[in-house]
Amino acid sequence: MDKKLLIIATLDTKGRETEYVRNTAAKLGVLPVVMDIGILGKPQIQPDVANRDLAMAAGCDLDEIIKKRDRFNGLKTIQEGGAVIAQRLLREGSLGGVIGMGGGTGTAVASFIMRSLPFGLPKVIVSTVASRDVREYVGTKDIVMFHSVADLLGFNDFIRLILGQATRAVCAMMEGDSKPIGERLRPMVAVTAYGPASDCALLAEPMLVARGYEMIGFHANGMGGNAMEKLIAQGLVKGVFELTPHEIVDQMFEGFCEGIGPSRLETAGQMGIPLVFAPGGLDNAAYSSPSHPMPEEFAGRRIYIHDA
Repeated sequence: MDKKLLIIATLDTKGRETEYVRNTAAKLGVLPVVMDIGILGKPQIQPDVANRDLAMAAGCDLDEIIKKRDRFNGLKTIQEGGAVIAQRLLREGSLGGVIGMGGGTGTAVASFIMRSLPFGLPKVIVSTVASRDVREYVGTKDIVMFHSVADLLGFNDFIRLILGQATRAVCAMMEGDSKPIGERLRPMVAVTAYGPASDCALLAEPMLVARGYEMIGFHANGMGGNAMEKLIAQGLVKGVFELTPHEIVDQMFEGFCEGIGPSRLETAGQMGIPLVFAPGGLDNAAYSSPSHPMPEEFAGRRIYIHDA
């Protein structure tokens, strides 16, 4: 296999783990490229892409960051530079997949870099925080989160088992069709839906199929609509059936499905593809968690319970 596996880790704390992933990938016939996203400490193993390379790619001087002990801006610099270099590898045609590992910080930086890469490129993170709400890390991208279960602190057979499984998983994903994702897909029409409006979307599918299109559905849950906009922007969608723009209501009234982002409903027009808009889900707001309680102003309104 001539594709490279980019391995992202803080080498000042995760050197042994990274070396194990690198050796495992090499035994599988994959060419590993280690990227050091550590900042203040010395790397425990030699990287292929040093943290200084990342800082330089972001237009910053790592020595100044280290001198000031400025961890916040250091992380910002490292993740931005990492995204630049990862995209450079992609343009060169040599990047076949990405694997990262870490706790909260390592997961945040590795996932930032992965979110800059296109759909279809294998992306895996072994993380101590994978059992939590990972929306901030995954965003709209196809990132696979592997829960490390134990902390990546001591090096033992259990951690080697988890790291080995994750490495074999991403390497297996790299064995798939290497053509750009746009060349692998049939023409698709994007449809938004959620619980109460799903039946309508299902009725639309056979009519789209009869016309030579596949339907790709997006859950109107705040992140689903943003994911759809990303696919539209990447040129993977030929038309949009905005059946359930419910996220707009939750954005207005601080519902559970808020967080639509600035480009919602605009990308189709920018890409010059047709969009049909229907008012599904505009008659309700979703309040289904402690973080999104029912506002007092809505007391007395009718309540529909979709899931107990």
